[in-house]
Amino acid sequence: MNHITKILLLHLIVTFIQGAFPIELSPDETTDAINFYSANDTEHILILKASTNTSWSQQNSESATLIVSIDNDWNNYNQDIILYAGLSQHDYFIHLGPIIEGYHTIQLKFDSIKSSTGASIVQIESIEIIDMESIDIDEDVIRHSPILYGRDLLAWNESTHTDIPLIMWHDINFEGTNKRITYSLIFSNEDSRVGIGLAELMFSYGRTTDIEWMYEVLLNPSGEILNEIFQGASHITTEFQGNKIDRHPILKNATLNCNFSDTGTSNYKFFLAPIFTQTEGNTREILMDENPWTYRIMAEELINEERYEPIANPESVEISDVRNYLYIQYTGNIYGENVPMDISINFIGNCNSYIHHHNFVEFNSNYYGGTNRTSIEIPENFDPTKMYKLRFSTTGNTNYTININDISRLFYLDDNYIPVEMNFDFTSFNLSNNNPEHWIILNENTENVDCFNIINGASECDDCGICNGQNINLDDCGICFGNNEDMDCNGICFGNAIMDECGICDSNSDNDNDTCSGCTDSNAENFDEFAIFDDGNCIYSDHIFLVPNEYITIQNAIYYANAGDTVEVGPGTYNENIDFLGKNIILRSQYNDELPINNFIISGNDSTSTVTINNIEDDGAALIGFTIQDGYGKGVSFEDFISMAADENAFDSLITQVIRGGGISIGNANPYLKDLDIKNNTARNVGGGIGLVNSNAIIESCKISNNHILDGDALGGGGIAINGGNPTITDVIISNNTVGDNMYSLNGGGGILCGFSFGNNALQLDLNNAHISGNIANIGAGIGALSGIINIDHLELVENIGDF
Repeated sequence: MNHITKILLLHLIVTFIQGAFPIELSPDETTDAINFYSANDTEHILILKASTNTSWSQQNSESATLIVSIDNDWNNYNQDIILYAGLSQHDYFIHLGPIIEGYHTIQLKFDSIKSSTGASIVQIESIEIIDMESIDIDEDVIRHSPILYGRDLLAWNESTHTDIPLIMWHDINFEGTNKRITYSLIFSNEDSRVGIGLAELMFSYGRTTDIEWMYEVLLNPSGEILNEIFQGASHITTEFQGNKIDRHPILKNATLNCNFSDTGTSNYKFFLAPIFTQTEGNTREILMDENPWTYRIMAEELINEERYEPIANPESVEISDVRNYLYIQYTGNIYGENVPMDISINFIGNCNSYIHHHNFVEFNSNYYGGTNRTSIEIPENFDPTKMYKLRFSTTGNTNYTININDISRLFYLDDNYIPVEMNFDFTSFNLSNNNPEHWIILNENTENVDCFNIINGASECDDCGICNGQNINLDDCGICFGNNEDMDCNGICFGNAIMDECGICDSNSDNDNDTCSGCTDSNAENFDEFAIFDDGNCIYSDHIFLVPNEYITIQNAIYYANAGDTVEVGPGTYNENIDFLGKNIILRSQYNDELPINNFIISGNDSTSTVTINNIEDDGAALIGFTIQDGYGKGVSFEDFISMAADENAFDSLITQVIRGGGISIGNANPYLKDLDIKNNTARNVGGGIGLVNSNAIIESCKISNNHILDGDALGGGGIAINGGNPTITDVIISNNTVGDNMYSLNGGGGILCGFSFGNNALQLDLNNAHISGNIANIGAGIGALSGIINIDHLELVENIGDF
């Protein structure tokens, strides 16, 4: 019996508010004062049964908001209740907090300003007020449950239509005699997950709701707090140092992926009752199964935000209606190395096999043991009686054994989004490299329907899933539609031999190019005119590489230079995009007082950064005396960015491996940049002029102007974007750079953006003698900061357009 059932059975000790129910409220109407009595100083739970003429799926008509007041205190009102369940008579479990002994009143106001514009009627069916001492829940759970202020990143009233907290639950674990209570939330959605990100949620968890732990408190046997933490931005566990009401910590939903801050408030205050708890042996999604209405709210938010693919297609990686899925919870263990495990389903009369990862290689399907959830997208309007076989299969050449001990949940959602359990016979089974697959019969093919859907037909699916295809699509290596791409240069399937660049086919990579390599640089002392490939052993006496006298292009000189060498460039415009190739070299022009840097131009094309300086371990790389222009910083769509931001590993890879600055892109390197004019560069996401990632670069005597981040996918840093590291910027002019817009108008740092910190090292910027003027961004036009420390010694901010 779960805690909710226990609560509702306790009618004799519940203060059930009787009277003129149901109560119907119009906008801005308030209920009469409802009296109740508290027998002592204690905490109370409110169960509100209510409905409204709204639908969470309908834009501008998603919900109505009730404001709760205790004892007519509207200035310090108790909380907001978002009625997200629409016309359904829904139970909202609310925590009223501590109430002293005696008689009290409660009132509820239908606040039109805090509601969706389409909300016009609220009907309150009943309310129950429950003394915490009357319910079968550890009292410390009630005493320390957190208060949450709603998120206001996208709009001041976004809680009326997106990412609403639906359920709070608690877990209790004992550490010796000390008690650790963890509070977690289920949110209706996660706005940082869109497109592929939503599909990954369905693949990994069988949901698009967001489930996050919120706050933990460790108590000694006397009830004293030993430690309290919360989940901060980027999923970083953070010591709680915020304010409280009595013993209740105050937090705020502070990020698009529903992480929290212990500072700040908003126009919406939530105080959910933490009376639920997770059933042992299940994933967290069991709380959704036990409260099946959550699937409807999940689905309605996807509809409201138009997240479904236009035409449902189970072969694509985009999600469709959540009723087009089979949901699976399974338990097992693995011995040996982790290997991919695929789960798929076949239908009677159909050769198609529908697989949970959509054959999308970026979804990690390795099985690590334990209890997991996933879902398989299947054709819309499917017939559940035609679900034929559920297949578990593995791939791997090492010794491994996977034991699947239980499939505890197997269901689909009906038209009303209610889970419908599949009945089937299950016996535990093992998978190994000698027995890589297992089929579970869900429905018998009693009519002997063949793959052309003919009763008692004789047609069969071939190994490539073609009805009566007779395996004509198998290549010589047994791969469907493989075109012998798995055959090596000696004609051996899955062989290791490769054809090297000297035309020799073997499996020894150590001898590649041995017969045709040498020093190919005609400027070197050991030049080999017969060499086809350079062996990197060219010998030079002066270690200075002159462009264009010795090398026509700067990149060609960099190719032959080694650590400690100098590439020296004469006057001219060099139409190329250059890369330091991870080398600790000095690239400098021959500029002087009579020959200024506007005579030394590196002009990139509009497809990549003009200069790239990446992955140089030691200090010493330098770029001195150039005009850097016309580069382009690669990036991703804004939707993909916020989707990946929810996954720490994916986000780290995105910032370090994919997103680039326009003029100069620097990552994991600490170069010295001096006397540069960086102008007229663009970027898709960040760093129109310079993009820095995990860099302690020194930037001195540079002008960074007229660089732009384009509308649509812009994030920030029109002049400079900094993510991680401790750069020093001295004697710079940063002017007339712009940051375009995005779908949420969350763009900032027209001059400089201090973005994200990585790991335990906070971003730190040392800014000395800087003039920042005429830059444009919605947030922080001069300087915008998401994280880190900024040390400033003389800064001029002049006529930057936007909020600072």
